[in-house]
Amino acid sequence: MKLGLGILSWRAHETLVATLRNYADRDLFGLFDEARIFFQEISDHDREIAAQYGLKAEGSGGNLGIEGGVRALVEGTRADLLLLLENDCPLVTDHATAKGTLSRAVADMQAHNLEVFRLRSRRHPGENFSRTDKYQRFFPVHSPLDTDVRIHKSHPLRACMMRTLRPRKADTFRAEAFHTECDPVARQPQALRISENGNVLTDSRFMNWSNQSVLVRPGFMTDVLFLGVTAHPSKRTIGGFQDLERAANRQWWRDLRVPIGMSDPGMFTHKRLDR
Repeated sequence: MKLGLGILSWRAHETLVATLRNYADRDLFGLFDEARIFFQEISDHDREIAAQYGLKAEGSGGNLGIEGGVRALVEGTRADLLLLLENDCPLVTDHATAKGTLSRAVADMQAHNLEVFRLRSRRHPGENFSRTDKYQRFFPVHSPLDTDVRIHKSHPLRACMMRTLRPRKADTFRAEAFHTECDPVARQPQALRISENGNVLTDSRFMNWSNQSVLVRPGFMTDVLFLGVTAHPSKRTIGGFQDLERAANRQWWRDLRVPIGMSDPGMFTHKRLDR
């Protein structure tokens, strides 16, 4: 399997430099057959930063939005599997651990015909990770994971009422037990199972699409996800552009039952230095 690494970036040079330095120090690029970076509104400074880390600077003159940037990365790859990252997704493991984690993810993608594999850290997911809060509205945490995620005071009766009133909504968050429970499979057996490689498997009924730190099949992106977003655009755009997460966090995505893997312990967090 040929592996590709694609980084999407727009401004935020302080964050970008810190992230690329993090990757270089831990030789992340050495784990991939190709490593590319796509800049929205590419500038000479962008090109200088990319060259400093041995990356070819690709980009657009204007802002294409998240969907447009991801499309450019997907359409330009020659890899069988492509890891999509943003400029604020540093690595939280050393090189040896990252190599083993990536290898186990690839093995599970092949063994279980997975289209998407999430590589965000299980215990250190980083900033703007709010789905665990929503999960806990429906499901009290029984055995809390040692994690950066906030574990709320348990309200079993209130959660039971929420599940009763909104059962379909509750289902969409079941896979978030992965980031809150020591044994997520025991807590959510209808949504989660363990792979032979120690990762956790689910599908899009229980897990949303994420733009960050996902290993994907390029064909799935072009033939399924992009077509789905075009057919079911979200009214909530960012700067007039479609955001894949908002467009895919809807019923059409759940109805697809896209097979998804989640890496345990994962590799990447989310940390932005300049806004």
